[in-house]
Amino acid sequence: MARCLIVGCGCRGLSLTAALRQDGHAVRATTRNPARIAELQAAGAEPFVGDPDRVATLSRALDHVGVLCVLLGSATGTTAQLRALHTTRLAMLLEKMLDTTVRGVVYEAVGTVDPAVLDAGAGVVATACARSLIPHVLLTADPDEGERVLEASLKAGHEGVVVKDVASTYAAGRRGGAWRKVKPVRTYDLVVLGAEWGHGRRQGWLSNLHLGARVPESGAFVMVGKTFKGMTDELLRWQTEELLSLETSRRGIAVMVRPELVIEIALDGVQSSTRYPGGLALRFARVKRYRPDKDAGEADTIDDLRALLPARA
Repeated sequence: MARCLIVGCGCRGLSLTAALRQDGHAVRATTRNPARIAELQAAGAEPFVGDPDRVATLSRALDHVGVLCVLLGSATGTTAQLRALHTTRLAMLLEKMLDTTVRGVVYEAVGTVDPAVLDAGAGVVATACARSLIPHVLLTADPDEGERVLEASLKAGHEGVVVKDVASTYAAGRRGGAWRKVKPVRTYDLVVLGAEWGHGRRQGWLSNLHLGARVPESGAFVMVGKTFKGMTDELLRWQTEELLSLETSRRGIAVMVRPELVIEIALDGVQSSTRYPGGLALRFARVKRYRPDKDAGEADTIDDLRALLPARA
């Protein structure tokens, strides 16, 4: 999938990173501050230290990028600095883009920066992209308005909202980029109870994880679901070695292990289910990372997950 470069990865950039990573896209995010590297990595982005006020520092960031997102609508600085950032510096960045793999540009034309400056930046983007025949999109909506709509939807008991291209039409049974579900992503620290041997390109690796939540009364763990999503080849290799070292028994294609490894799992929610002993099943569970800093006794509980079940009428 195409790599997206986000220049100016603040709150909006982090939200965009989460959405892109959920869809399987690689994201590279720039920051002026090396202290933010860990934050960007935790969000799933490849961090790149560079300063849009010093465009030469961003040259290498454009390598192997398909879409350039300039999210500087709420950048801070003096009036002169912000004008330069959205005009001359922006033009220089777009000039460097011409000899790269970038085939699309997104420009944030709304935010706390003076609207006249953002309008000027939008003009710079439109001119540069027209000259190079590269499509571009201007972000002109207030991002806070979307947050308010989403919050109201969640309070009403819905899973989230659907956003769409205003010019698009509904096509039954077809997926496309013009319509997108937006719903909160929750993460929980669960314990690996076992894993199943993979097949196809994952043959020889332990892939499909059996996930357990802690029972606070007993300290035991109860199975609540499985997942094989969100794993790189490197993680699969490491995971297979670690789980085999913790093996206690085998059940068919599954290797059962001592409940010692804590793993952070992202999920869209839970639903009641008789399939697993915990009485619920995780919805769209995927691996974020292992948590070597946590002991199994610190994992989230079955009660934490049950709290996500819809209230009964």
